[in-house]
Amino acid sequence: MNTTNVLKWIENLPAVDGSNVQNILFAAKREEVLALVKRAENLNEDEARNVRNDAYLAALKIESDARKIWGDEEINLAKANGL
Repeated sequence: MNTTNVLKWIENLPAVDGSNVQNILFAAKREEVLALVKRAENLNEDEARNVRNDAYLAALKIESDARKIWGDEEINLAKANGL
């Protein structure tokens, strides 16, 4: 699986109040999801499915948390620019 596009949109979120602290925190969360996805590549199918499920749920949580900070327009624009 190509992991370069996993949550790529996080890189395109604007700074909050002139600070990129939130961006750094979300980038770290993205790295955790990427680690899960990469780990799944080396597991048997059943284990990989469970790890990919964990990665999916973590990605949903990241987006949910992001929506508490950035508006829909900012997130949709970040996603559009991340493709």
